[in-house]
Amino acid sequence: MKRVQLCLILLLPLVLGCSRQEYDIWEGMNTEMTLFEEEVSAPLGSIGPITLGSFVDKLGRMEGIGQVLGELLKVADDGLLKLETRGAIFKKNVYEVSAQLNDPGLAQAWDAGPQSAQVDGMVTLLSYFGLVPVRQQLGISATNPLRVEVPVTSSASYRYTGEEEHTARIPEMDRFAIPRRGSVDIVSVSVPESVSGTMSSLDLSHLTFDLPANMLSRIADDTGNLFFSLDYVFSCGLAVGKGFKLPLSNISTGKIGLPMGQFKLKKCQLTLEVESTIPIAVGVDNVRLLRPKENEGDEAVADDNIKIVSGFTIAAGSMENPATSSITVSIEALEGCIPDIGELLLDIQLTGAPGFEKVALTTRQGVQIKSSSAVVSGGITIPEK
Repeated sequence: MKRVQLCLILLLPLVLGCSRQEYDIWEGMNTEMTLFEEEVSAPLGSIGPITLGSFVDKLGRMEGIGQVLGELLKVADDGLLKLETRGAIFKKNVYEVSAQLNDPGLAQAWDAGPQSAQVDGMVTLLSYFGLVPVRQQLGISATNPLRVEVPVTSSASYRYTGEEEHTARIPEMDRFAIPRRGSVDIVSVSVPESVSGTMSSLDLSHLTFDLPANMLSRIADDTGNLFFSLDYVFSCGLAVGKGFKLPLSNISTGKIGLPMGQFKLKKCQLTLEVESTIPIAVGVDNVRLLRPKENEGDEAVADDNIKIVSGFTIAAGSMENPATSSITVSIEALEGCIPDIGELLLDIQLTGAPGFEKVALTTRQGVQIKSSSAVVSGGITIPEK
């Protein structure tokens, strides 16, 4: 700081002298000036947060698991990244049902037989990548094509599998009624968070419909819905298990537009304090500066003259317990000076962290640079203009 003050004191008479024409000593001289030729440290401030929500729309453009998640993930009102699948448990055309009745002219109970549905298809697939379900929920609805209410009885249960297999009954399915010419949500079942496992299937036995006499004359709309049906919707949040490991290569930061070239820096070291609420450890390596493209369709090429030494990991955290990591990045021009930083290319390794297996991923989780500073070597050149 004393060096800076000394420079200002020495420069002050020259600046004041140039306010009078007869003392103008700048004309015809090179007005570029290099300061801090040894080293100087300066604070840069904070940036962010950059949240998971900003990357959701980009998932579909990533290969492998990214494309799968991009198609299946939805965002709930509270920001939860939610996986949702739908399917039919039972579906039968009213004319097919009538054909199976001994005497369609009589009111009677029709046994539809045992029914089942597998609900964990996509969750099982994602488990191979180390993702685990949280906040699992199963909703069941029913549809009636008749203009009279239809009572239904059944015995229903669902299974969830983990280290052990468990079965739980759904008493709300024992007896319910489907309203005339419409559908109804029968039940919504939530798997306890204390359960370690995945809801796998739904089983119905003794599924029986109490049908009216002359059922076909009771159809609400001959051109509309003609099916008795039971449907499910399974949803869950996603958390990152211990086995989660996802390497991502050549990830672009997009346009940065940091105008460093005008300062003619030889070397710059950045120190960052990063706060993360993402329950994933993020390793960053092999950071490269891309050369500006001369034409729009040109392939991006790394600038071999710029050496960037990074190799750091951002620790996993959560909204309740953010994690702080100290990171150092060095940027050096092997020849000449550091140019403008337009776009960076980097390799990322996403890894599951112990203790975060139950933390659901949300769009509000993110990374924020709480504070940053730069150590500049080789001087800062103040340009003529």
